[in-house]
Amino acid sequence: MLEKIVRRIFGDGGSKQRQGRWNSKWSRDGFEPEWALDDVPDSIETAVGEGLIEPGAAVLDIGCGAGTTAQWLARRGFEVLGVDFSQAAIQRARKAHADVAGLSFDVVDVTQIGGLEGKFDFLLDRGCLHGIPKGKAQKAYAQNVTHWTKPGALFLLMSRCRDVSVDQLAEEMARLFGASFDLVSAKPCSMDGPHASRPIPGGVLHLMRK
Repeated sequence: MLEKIVRRIFGDGGSKQRQGRWNSKWSRDGFEPEWALDDVPDSIETAVGEGLIEPGAAVLDIGCGAGTTAQWLARRGFEVLGVDFSQAAIQRARKAHADVAGLSFDVVDVTQIGGLEGKFDFLLDRGCLHGIPKGKAQKAYAQNVTHWTKPGALFLLMSRCRDVSVDQLAEEMARLFGASFDLVSAKPCSMDGPHASRPIPGGVLHLMRK
């Protein structure tokens, strides 16, 4: 099982403060981030339907939250590891999806170098990177993502656009990941879920590991 390759890393400083805030939020009954969905994103359904994820592929769901997307993928035959740096979120995910085969969850801070020793065929991030401060933390995230992927692996990244266009977001991500990934496509998407108080414009990017 994939949980055997996990080594927990919790970070310190600003990372630990963010972790504490998210633990507090996820500990509240009924909490869901404003970009969380009750179902899986259309881009994930499309990736599976079009065969972009090979049958039986090892999948990493970064910032998995309550595990909705991770369990959907596991039920379709993929070996899925969902990671989040909130212990409360992981506890909720484990409790909700304990009966799903091929699925595991663990606490990992993706802004700390290391954390996982496995290599994955498909990576998913919907709403994690856009909450990580630019600079050292995002560079560590990019280094980890590079280390965790096999050549040819697909990385599906969905992020809020904030005050930038999708093209500008794509340029930022190309600079962040360009040494190890090719940007295949970038399209606008909605990042708001049923708990959002306002529309959240975003972008969905496909990156391919070199």
